[in-house]
Amino acid sequence: MQQLEDHAKGIRPHRTIARTLEEVRAAELEYFERVWYQRSMAGVPREMRRLGVQEKVIQQLVAARARLEAKYTKSRLDPRDEYEVGVLVGKLAALRWVLGYGWDED
Repeated sequence: MQQLEDHAKGIRPHRTIARTLEEVRAAELEYFERVWYQRSMAGVPREMRRLGVQEKVIQQLVAARARLEAKYTKSRLDPRDEYEVGVLVGKLAALRWVLGYGWDED
């Protein structure tokens, strides 16, 4: 009952045990892959061929996308709007900061 009352008052319990380095790294990899997938969608194979991109590179891109689509659901990979893209990028930046990267590092 106390938890329900605290929740109603806006009081949130604090997590007393920090996430492990393994958990943070796994989350960073997931968000990296999801952001990469989103950004890779600008590379349409037909357009890439027109621009002279090597066929081997195009096939690697298509294969990498397929691996991520098998790992995550398509709906999880495709953000609904630009706001959600920003949230993904922000979470990736925060996770990288925790891992020791600077805010402006790629």
